[in-house]
Amino acid sequence: MSLWLPANKPNDVVIEGFSTSGYNKLKLSYKIACNNAQKEQNIIKVKCGDNAVTVPSATLGGANEFSEVVIEDIPVGISTITFVSDEANDAGFRIDDIKLEGAK
Repeated sequence: MSLWLPANKPNDVVIEGFSTSGYNKLKLSYKIACNNAQKEQNIIKVKCGDNAVTVPSATLGGANEFSEVVIEDIPVGISTITFVSDEANDAGFRIDDIKLEGAK
């Protein structure tokens, strides 16, 4: 299953219903592709709980070519991850293979 964040339609996609209690060294990874252009992957923002996290800057490859994003040091104790698509998204993005990993 992929998340689709269409162009020019600001919205948030929230993933919830999980617990990170008892884990540390949390790391979020996912794959992202742009529908029709080489765009920066950080156009799609990420919030973990109430905290915005820094998405590394990198230009995606050709249309629909997936690249992996890895974000270290995710705040401990979160129970939601939000992918934020705002007015900067003028091309459309797909997100796939979302993983949140940590150590006990």
